[in-house]
Amino acid sequence: MRLEDTIKALTDRVSHDPHLAASLHEVISTVTAIRSTASILAETRALEPEWQNRFHRNLDEDSLRLATGAEALVRYLEAAPDARADIKSPHDELHAFLEEHGFHFPALESTGGAARIEALISRTGRLETDAARSLARDLLTRYVRDAARLPLSVISGAIAVHGTAPGAIADVTGTDMATVFRRLAMLPEAVAGPVGLVVCDGSGTLTLRKPVLGFDIPRSAGACALWPLYEVLARPGTPLRLRLRQGDARVLALAVSDTLVPARFDRPGVAHPYMLLLPDPGREVAGPAREVGMTCQLCPLSDCEARREPSILESGF
Repeated sequence: MRLEDTIKALTDRVSHDPHLAASLHEVISTVTAIRSTASILAETRALEPEWQNRFHRNLDEDSLRLATGAEALVRYLEAAPDARADIKSPHDELHAFLEEHGFHFPALESTGGAARIEALISRTGRLETDAARSLARDLLTRYVRDAARLPLSVISGAIAVHGTAPGAIADVTGTDMATVFRRLAMLPEAVAGPVGLVVCDGSGTLTLRKPVLGFDIPRSAGACALWPLYEVLARPGTPLRLRLRQGDARVLALAVSDTLVPARFDRPGVAHPYMLLLPDPGREVAGPAREVGMTCQLCPLSDCEARREPSILESGF
């Protein structure tokens, strides 16, 4: 498990760390050049001395470049041993902020919560950029709005009677499903139990991710195409309820789409799909489980028709 976690962390880091990606590209390019030159020297029996000297000089220069690049890469990796703590984007800063608070903000649950948003943002050290602070401000504003529509006492009472069944909670409270999803994901685990949430925009880019129950979620676009999150993106009016199995993780996934801007003749609609993750209720409740991955690069599923690139777990190292 530690090796798999390391592979996932490093693969995710390569996707989001331009310096690391460039360093790896430089090392791989140099290795390829050395291999090409060595093949010419080994396979060409009659090579003029002038060309032979030139290829040997190329080998020497490329070897020096490889050594320099590898040393720089090692120094860079040693300077940041915890790849998962390496924040590189405003969304990464936002999620570090949310994790710092356990995705729950008691100060925003009561009347007047909107006036406390700026204090929350200014007190944290996680939101380093203006873009991240803007994202946090938008999310917390929506949090206050959701808390006003579905107060903590009301949803806690509904959970006591109906559990974390979003449909039942929406019916008894008169609230839309997307609001119920957000409220459940932002409650303390002592109230709602383990609840995860994944949200994406129309491009499929993940804008909010709250992992739970060992279900792995990548940091941005490129998640598993078999997730019901993407099915409701294509069918925004159809809610879905599926059991998912991702390696050893078992979850119940409920997916709905929240229409932000309705479609018009002169413009497309804007909708954000939501996927709520709850503990697996078992086959007798929700049917057979669907095998899914996290992202194609780290997916062990073979013969997957939705695969867009080979998995490094299949090709090996």
